[in-house]
Amino acid sequence: MAKNRPRWAIVGLGKHGKVLAEAMKSAGQELVAVVGGEEHAKPFLSGPVKRFDALPAALEGAAFDAICITSPNFRHEQEAIESLEAGKHVLLEKPIALSMEEARSIEAAAKKSGKVCMIDFHLRQHPAVERAKEIIGGGSLGEIVSIDMRWSVGTRLGVLPHLPKTMQWRDDPKLAGGGAIMARGVHLFDLLRFLSGSEVVEVCAQSDATEHTVDRTIVGLFRLKNGTIATVQTSKKLVGARNGVEVAGTKGSIWLDIFGSGNGTLCITDADGAKEELFPPHDLYASVFEAFTLSLEGGANFGATLGDGLASVAITDAFQKSVQTRGASRPSDFFYTTQ
Repeated sequence: MAKNRPRWAIVGLGKHGKVLAEAMKSAGQELVAVVGGEEHAKPFLSGPVKRFDALPAALEGAAFDAICITSPNFRHEQEAIESLEAGKHVLLEKPIALSMEEARSIEAAAKKSGKVCMIDFHLRQHPAVERAKEIIGGGSLGEIVSIDMRWSVGTRLGVLPHLPKTMQWRDDPKLAGGGAIMARGVHLFDLLRFLSGSEVVEVCAQSDATEHTVDRTIVGLFRLKNGTIATVQTSKKLVGARNGVEVAGTKGSIWLDIFGSGNGTLCITDADGAKEELFPPHDLYASVFEAFTLSLEGGANFGATLGDGLASVAITDAFQKSVQTRGASRPSDFFYTTQ
């Protein structure tokens, strides 16, 4: 359990910003400043919380230790660098950047500042995921042959809801960087690395993205350094999809049901049959803030580092390159410069 509780600011006051503000409170941490317009800031303004129109004003006029960046994707690089250069620790929402060039710029600023920059890959905090990692690492499944990841959502007849004006950037490839791949794909890329303990070395991918529209559905085939083959599928158009993660080895397999309402199920199948482990609802985002505080103290935690964020960007870049070229792609910009 972390001892010191940082004071926080939030930039990006949309739906997810509200979720993280509540999680911050649940973790016993204090929000003291928000950056955004008056209307969007209203739900956040209680107690000592002050509102600022722009990030530079907050960095100069408010006393806080760390900033949570939940703004639109295209603003992440600039806001992360400004915050790090101002001496603030950063919790950065995914995707951390729209390109490896942007991600490397954040990395350089973090190294120069000496501050913590952690990524909000909250699935790492799921007790069922932690248990699965323990089982895989223990070797009881034998050699891991394949990993299959599926996480999709949808509305009736696959009709996507009309986005309000403040969210229409999500449909612009230049501002969002992608659709389903940025919403859930990057989470699955990180989860793949986290569970396997290995790096992606080759990607073959397909998506329904066009030159002018973001992807709604993506499917990818991945080869890992340890020889494991993995598949990833995520879509914004599927209703009633069977979501979950299967890790299959030469001695057994596990099935993770973790994309529901907060609880989780882990089913282990081996030569002795099948057994199920149930996990009660867990506030994953509150655990992210706890992990962040532990990282400030140098403690062990399952929080995603900036290096994990760079790896996710590298895999995303390789995925999109594979879609464009209709061939295999290697995330070499990350893999070969960090191994």
